[in-house]
Amino acid sequence: MNTQSTSGYLRFLRKIEPLDFDPALADEYLACFASDSAKAMVMDELENHYSELEDGAHARLEIMAIINSPNVYFDDADEDEEEG
Repeated sequence: MNTQSTSGYLRFLRKIEPLDFDPALADEYLACFASDSAKAMVMDELENHYSELEDGAHARLEIMAIINSPNVYFDDADEDEEEG
């Protein structure tokens, strides 16, 4: 998300409210990709963040499902202007 580029997909992602993970623990969060024990720690924290959401986890999980859906097109207004 550090890119200055823009697209319909990136605009969609940037509208998602981030969970309140501790930036000081970034190394531990990344370690969860390599270790099941580290993954368990991160999953516990993730579940806690989901439990604190006002709308509940359901709404956020629906948004996360959209991100991975092959049937969703993210309109790119910038691309449309270049073609027109």
